[in-house]
Amino acid sequence: MWDLIHSLIKLRVMAALLGGFRLRSKSMLRIFNFLFLYFILLGSFILCESIKDSRTGIMYFLNADRREISAIDGNDKVIWKVKPYQDNQIPFYRINNPKIVYFSFPTEDKWISQKSFGSKDDFIVITFESSQFGLITKKDGKFIFLGQD
Repeated sequence: MWDLIHSLIKLRVMAALLGGFRLRSKSMLRIFNFLFLYFILLGSFILCESIKDSRTGIMYFLNADRREISAIDGNDKVIWKVKPYQDNQIPFYRINNPKIVYFSFPTEDKWISQKSFGSKDDFIVITFESSQFGLITKKDGKFIFLGQD
């Protein structure tokens, strides 16, 4: 996604520097301008990742700043919001205020059940760019720190 945005920006800047360029038709120019503005102005919404729990219908969003996770039910009501790193005062490791780089439902139950946390269906797995990682409970957004590499 970022590659596309950067390509559009480079193309738009080059066009401005060269005094404009001609697209084959006005409709192509309108499409180009629409896409450019859409990606630039609404980029924070596009870059927001989400996963949906098929059992409950709850959507979990990783915000564009990649530091906050929200749970929203089918009626668009916010159930909880959490900033796992800031809210839990995780100790410094490699990077100040790291972003979340991995956000998903667990694919294996093995390591969660070994820690007696419950079922994999109760959690979201996250990893920070600092290589710290943990679980977030789907019910209330509580963060469980598991460690760091």
